Amino acid sequence: MTSDDILSDDDEIWEPPTLYRLNALLSAGYVLDFDAVKVTNIMNVVHLQHPATTRFIEWDIMVHSDGGISSFNPWADNSLHIAPHEKDGFEKFISTVPKPKLWEIAITKTSTAVIVTGAIFILLSFLAVKLLEIAFKFLIRIFFG
Repeated sequence: MTSDDILSDDDEIWEPPTLYRLNALLSAGYVLDFDAVKVTNIMNVVHLQHPATTRFIEWDIMVHSDGGISSFNPWADNSLHIAPHEKDGFEKFISTVPKPKLWEIAITKTSTAVIVTGAIFILLSFLAVKLLEIAFKFLIRIFFG
């Protein structure tokens, strides 16, 4: 199925290409970005990020409910705007999306885990130091006390 099938002029009822475009973007390597909703408070769009943040300028995009696509930062120079009826514009854009490299995917998926693991390590280190301090004071009292 292509976007031409969805946007056919022969159909009496026009269906927005939202799901087609969302599936195509996910297949191209984009992933859902749930944290962006917390930052922007924009609820009627799906936020997507591409792992190739250093190799691809449009790594942070939004898919609107009508199938339109725009950059997460609309104030940037030459920001991306693809209207729902722009079949060729979307197909051209999707052909430029780079395939994410394995290390980019690993960084994307593990960044949250690394932050949580680091926080737990710091907390456990702090607790270990406190326990050693208490044990040392206890031993001093026993032997010298």
